[in-house]
Amino acid sequence: MEVRLAREGGFCFGVRRAVGMVEELLAKGSEPVCLGPLIHNPQMIDRLKRQGLTVAKTPEDVKEGPVVIRSHGVRPEVLEAFANRGIEVVDATCPFVRRVQRRARDLTAGGYSVVIVGESEHPEVQALLGYAPRAVVAGTPSDLRGRRLGRKVGLIAQTTQTRQAFSDVLRYLAGRSFSELRSFDTVCRATATRLREAARVARWAELMVVLGGRRSANTRRMAALCGRSCPRTLHLESVDELDRGMLAGVERVGVAAGASTPDFVVEGFLRALS
Repeated sequence: MEVRLAREGGFCFGVRRAVGMVEELLAKGSEPVCLGPLIHNPQMIDRLKRQGLTVAKTPEDVKEGPVVIRSHGVRPEVLEAFANRGIEVVDATCPFVRRVQRRARDLTAGGYSVVIVGESEHPEVQALLGYAPRAVVAGTPSDLRGRRLGRKVGLIAQTTQTRQAFSDVLRYLAGRSFSELRSFDTVCRATATRLREAARVARWAELMVVLGGRRSANTRRMAALCGRSCPRTLHLESVDELDRGMLAGVERVGVAAGASTPDFVVEGFLRALS
């Protein structure tokens, strides 16, 4: 059996930065509290919890700092509330996500109707809505049909969306009549590169395994994309889900990892295969 690992995969810059910030706090003996899961990977979160990280569900659950802002970011009023309570904030928001937040804020201030290509319940999008409260969230063009938008429209995207989804919505908006349409492709380059590399391996594989958390949007999207080229595509969170029966009769196995999947999960899976 031949195993081929996608060249691009695992922690992206923003995730690596966020995890590094928490690990630095823990190494100093601090007892940080993260508002929501730092990243969408249960194995990494469990490891950080064992080292002393606490995860709070709501801002009200945070009694004292330092409080870590997850890589997906939060609404500005949450940061203001912590400042008013005198709670120390360690902002681990991905710099690329923060750039999209600024874009959303500036478009709103400029009088544009903001359209966000993304998933309405994703924490990154929920945070973006704090910077563009009247924004419309659309995953596909059909989500915009029948929606009334202003004369000026600004288009941005959740960083973990696909460029195809962004292009589809842009093409639909370009076919409508606006006095001005401004579009900003804010899809993370690392996400796009990982998807492209995973798809390349999937075209070669007889069985494709995509490793990552079930709640990870980019991992779910990666698995869906790989499934188009390799019908036998599995989305697994860890090696514990690997069954010998999955490998029966398979000679070529492709492996890819989402942007929030730590190296130790990938390495453990490869050891199990060998």
